Amino acid sequence: AAVLPLAAPVRALGPSEVTVTVDGASARPIGGARRVGVNIEMSITSDEMWAADGNWMEQTFAAGSLSMMRWGYDAWAFNWETEEPLSPARYWGGLNTHDAAGTFGLREFIDFCKRQSIVPFVMIPLESLDTFGGEATLEQIQDLTASMARYIADQGIELCYFDMGNEVWNHGADGLDNARYLGGLYPEFQRIVKQANPNFRLVLQRAPENILWNRWNDTLVEASGGAFDAYDDHRYAFYGWDKYFDKDGDDILTPGKPIEGKEAILGECDIGWTPIQDNWAAGHVRDLGGGMALLNALLDMVNRESYDQILTWPSHWPSKASITNDGMDNAFGWFDLDAWYLTGDTQRFTGPVLAHRILNQNVLDNTLEASS
Repeated sequence: AAVLPLAAPVRALGPSEVTVTVDGASARPIGGARRVGVNIEMSITSDEMWAADGNWMEQTFAAGSLSMMRWGYDAWAFNWETEEPLSPARYWGGLNTHDAAGTFGLREFIDFCKRQSIVPFVMIPLESLDTFGGEATLEQIQDLTASMARYIADQGIELCYFDMGNEVWNHGADGLDNARYLGGLYPEFQRIVKQANPNFRLVLQRAPENILWNRWNDTLVEASGGAFDAYDDHRYAFYGWDKYFDKDGDDILTPGKPIEGKEAILGECDIGWTPIQDNWAAGHVRDLGGGMALLNALLDMVNRESYDQILTWPSHWPSKASITNDGMDNAFGWFDLDAWYLTGDTQRFTGPVLAHRILNQNVLDNTLEASS
C-alpha cells in the first residue's frame, strides 16, 4: 500500500475581534423551574461528613443555588424522632457505620434549608406500613407525620412539601386494590400536614407512565378525591449517555401527563445516574460530558415549563458503598462516597455538580436576542 506523506502542520490563527450586539428591548422572561434542586441521602450522611474539612459538603450545597431539597433516602423506613429504622424490612442500610458522630437527620436538614432559604421536601414513610409489608401501623405513620409537620412549622418554615412515600408501587403497593387503599389515606394526611401550617402541601407520588402503571395512577388519583396539592414524577433514562448523540434531540426525559389544578414536581431525574453502555457493573456517568448531555434534556423540560420544581437524583454520592451491585466501582454524583469512607478524601466537583452550577448560576432570568 502506498504511504501518504504527512500533512504539513497548520499554524494556529491569532485572536479575532468579535462584536456582540444585544437587543435589550427584546427581553422576555424564561418560564419553567428557575432553579433545580437535589435529593439528599439522609441515612448515608453523618454529622461528621457534613462538617468535615471546613464544612465542605454543607458549603458545596450552599453554593449550588438550590431551590428545593428532598430529604429522602431511607426516609420511607425511618423514624425521624429517634433517627433509627422504623421498619427494618424496608430499610436499605446506612446509618453511617463508618462514622461515630451520628446521623444527618431531619433536624439538621431543616436547619440547613432554613438558613439557605431552600424549600424542604420531606417524605412520609408509607412504605413502612404493615399493609405494604412493613412493620408500622397506620396510626404510627400518622403520628410521625404529625410530629414531623409540627416540628418543621415550629422552626419557622412557612412552605414545606410532604411526599406520600417514595415510589410506593415498588414497595408492596402495586395492585389496584392497594392504589385505592393508598388514595383513601390522602384526605387524613392532608389534614395532618395542614393542621401544622395551612400552607404546607401534600404531594401525590405517581408511578412511571406506561401501559402497566397508567391504570394504577388513575385509580390512585380517583381514590384520593383531590386531597393533594401537587404530584411528584420520577424520570430516568436507563441507557448510556453516549447514546444521546445518536438521537436527533434531547427529549430523553419525557414529562408526565399534567393533573389539572395541581402543582407539578419532578422529584427525581437524571444527572449522573445513567449506566455506562447499559452496564450497571461498569459504573455510572460522572464526567462533565455526561452531565452536560443529561443537562440538555433537563433544560428542555425547564423551557417547556413541564414542572414547577425539578430535583435531580442522585444529589451527591450513591456508589458501591450505598448500592450493592457487584462490581460497581465507579462512584458518581456530586461527591465520591467511597473516597470519603475508604481514604478520607473529599472529592467534590464531578460532572453532575458542575452541570448543576451551570444551570443554577449561569442561566439568566430573561432571554435576549443577540447577534455577532
